[in-house]
Amino acid sequence: MISSMILKIFFYPGRVAVEFFDSNPEIQKKKYAFKCHRSKENGIENIFPVNAIAFHKQYGTFATGGSDAFVNMWDGANKKRLCQFHQ
Repeated sequence: MISSMILKIFFYPGRVAVEFFDSNPEIQKKKYAFKCHRSKENGIENIFPVNAIAFHKQYGTFATGGSDAFVNMWDGANKKRLCQFHQ
């Protein structure tokens, strides 16, 4: 379970990555990165910086806030977006 491990979460334009400090190969298999805070208009993909992230260790969920003025809620264990809030 993600909430019981020590992890690091970092973000860069349009992506968030979750990695673990534990060097155990089984734990390292759980690291992942995903695309977020992007939009597509007229066939052009716009990528927005991720400005903030907040993690809820009890539920293993986290939220990201981006320059696109959206906040996304994520399920870290299932690697899926739960919902999105706009301005």
